[in-house]
Amino acid sequence: MIFESDADMSHTRKRKVYVLIPAAGSGSRMNLPVNKPFIEIDGVPVICRTVEAFNSHPDVSGIVIITSEADYDRICQIAKQNEWMKLAGIAIGGQTRQASVFKGLQFMYEHILTAEQPSQSDSHIFTQNCAAEPSFSESGDRKSNSMGAGRESNSSDIGRKSGGASVLVSEQTDDSVVLVHDGARCFISHEVIDRVIRGISEKQACGAAMPVKETIKNVGDNGCILSTLERKTLWSMQTPQGAFCRTLIQAYRHASQKNFEGTDDLSVLEFFGVQTYVTEGSDFNIKLTTPFDLLLAEQILCQMKA
Repeated sequence: MIFESDADMSHTRKRKVYVLIPAAGSGSRMNLPVNKPFIEIDGVPVICRTVEAFNSHPDVSGIVIITSEADYDRICQIAKQNEWMKLAGIAIGGQTRQASVFKGLQFMYEHILTAEQPSQSDSHIFTQNCAAEPSFSESGDRKSNSMGAGRESNSSDIGRKSGGASVLVSEQTDDSVVLVHDGARCFISHEVIDRVIRGISEKQACGAAMPVKETIKNVGDNGCILSTLERKTLWSMQTPQGAFCRTLIQAYRHASQKNFEGTDDLSVLEFFGVQTYVTEGSDFNIKLTTPFDLLLAEQILCQMKA
């Protein structure tokens, strides 16, 4: 269901907005010697363009990059060079995107959100001990890096470890918005971010999407067309996608417990029983996946500069 809104965003500024950026993809389909986060477009790495879009957004309070163990040191180096003031930490992800987002959520709670709470007496526990969850924080125990939102990173921050303590959630944290955005979508605009934040603020769960332009067929294994889907009801999902903080982490915990593997963040929320919505994305908001996408990216950048 689409949620359209370009109205004034002033009421959302009272909510804190946090962003998780999964950037652990190897980019094997690119046939390039570097992983996707480090591919340069007009001399700027993809991950830098993506992070800067959120770092420069006035509503964003903190950003967590989720990377692979192999790319961790290089991401840390890039972060220090760029000095993104809203970069709150760098976490090591899991084997899948969903596992990576789940670990990013725990990292955000342990190192960012719980640190902002006034006291344990003002909070309530809504999960069991996080360490009991399979594949929840094993990488974070060794190497995750918390920088602290709103300040520069420095060498003493490297190596802050993820605990495994119970997650506490205050009323303020319940009200926070969490966006998840693909690191390989480096042309995300503030306008799309605004629409998704507003959609979450008013509808609880929302993601960017675009109407499908082509006719979509449901095809059997032997190439036999089974049916033609109604195009006007079909949308191609983009990111950011997200929900209120409490809802999102409960949905990811539920999916982990039930061994459910969703195709995107909204599908994880839907499996948890949450009604989700879409708002208009952008034709520029492509995900870099194949060499052809790099050709598109060059054209998009030229158009954006025009």
